[in-house]
Amino acid sequence: PHLLAILGGPDTITGTAAPYTHTTALYNGSGTDNAQPPSYTGFLAMGDKTVQIPGMRAVEMKVDVKADALPTLSASWDGLPGTFIANPANTPTTDAPMVSWTATTTVGGVALSTASDVSLDYKRDTKPIVTLSGTQAPLQISAGALTVTGAITAVWQGTTDTYLADMLANTQPGLSVALTPAGSPTYPLTFQHSKVAFTKAEPTGGSSGWMELASDFNAIMNATDGAAASMSQAKITLLNSQA
Repeated sequence: PHLLAILGGPDTITGTAAPYTHTTALYNGSGTDNAQPPSYTGFLAMGDKTVQIPGMRAVEMKVDVKADALPTLSASWDGLPGTFIANPANTPTTDAPMVSWTATTTVGGVALSTASDVSLDYKRDTKPIVTLSGTQAPLQISAGALTVTGAITAVWQGTTDTYLADMLANTQPGLSVALTPAGSPTYPLTFQHSKVAFTKAEPTGGSSGWMELASDFNAIMNATDGAAASMSQAKITLLNSQA
């Protein structure tokens, strides 16, 4: 359930009955969250061989939600030198995908129906720590600053368009994207950014026959999305039936 915990952040699970709330707030490197995020051992399957990679830290995770395709999650990592091992058993999930039409985009507390494409990009600066230890392998992968950016494509609503108005007035509203499994409205996965600054909101032509607005935004540190009385740029919440 903790999709973005691998980027580094405290997890909490609350509730005494379903739906249980699983929450991840991303570490910001200050206060009680100044520790390095956890590292992971990864497995890269390549045909009849698998590489086991220790000391991995997430570099980037990107969420793309498009009206005419299934939502996707992509990730990239940095890790230490790997070793070949026997292929582990492949056990793909049996969960049904979250279809795009269940997605809801909310800006400033108002659910909007004009967005056709939304992307969220979570990046953490990582660097290998090289030492004089008798080996070329780095000591570890150091995790640094985190940035959260996003982009929205929406049907153009004229000069009163929400994204354009928020950029011109610098209102820095909250922005969230919620995905809900089809047939299970009580179990959404929500990517929350309680304070964002729009850096671009410009009308663009295209072959669709109607005007669209291309918007970019940066998420800003805020206390609402933080955990343990700290600050964060994002909070990710999943409601499900798993205690």
